[in-house]
Amino acid sequence: MNSYLSSLPSNVAQTFSNSNDAVMGLHENELRLSLELFHDISYLELALRNHIDKQFCKRWQGNRHWLLDSDSPIFLTGTKSANYWKNKITEANKRAKTKDSPSSIISDLPFGFWTKFSEGQFEQTLWIPYVRHAFAKGASRKDIDRGLSRIRAQRNRIAHHEPLNLGKYKGLIVATSSDVLSLLDSLNPNLAEFVKDTSKVRELLQLT
Repeated sequence: MNSYLSSLPSNVAQTFSNSNDAVMGLHENELRLSLELFHDISYLELALRNHIDKQFCKRWQGNRHWLLDSDSPIFLTGTKSANYWKNKITEANKRAKTKDSPSSIISDLPFGFWTKFSEGQFEQTLWIPYVRHAFAKGASRKDIDRGLSRIRAQRNRIAHHEPLNLGKYKGLIVATSSDVLSLLDSLNPNLAEFVKDTSKVRELLQLT
């Protein structure tokens, strides 16, 4: 109980310090909100990685899959970034049930791997030739990168059990929910509609 209170802003923690029921109720609402937000983000993650992979496979012709070919454009983006891609792919390949299987590697790569493609440093080398085609025509790389950065930050907050629906954080969750739907709409409008219809994030925000 005390460990949960310590994660809250001091004024909020003081309010609930003498009421175990209130604290548990607050924590339960936070858990439900975390699960629902993660539900929505998971659909975005699946769509993002599948659409990016599709565009690389379609537009780059190498001897092997673009994640495994040493001549892949992701390995020609400078030493630091090339090492990042290689390390993440190697780690995922080690964990994969089937070695050197693109589908197994893709499913094991972290969310941050896929959000990195929208960074400004890759605009000429990866975004324009490949990644932009995963999104709706005319989509702004900067807007997409900002949205993905906000989502990644909130995803990390969920993973570390940090407060979501308290004070300033509530506004961030509303913004994150909007980012998820906006990005999904750019990737796959039908999936965006499904997530919009099934998401309970806004409902929980109104209840808590």
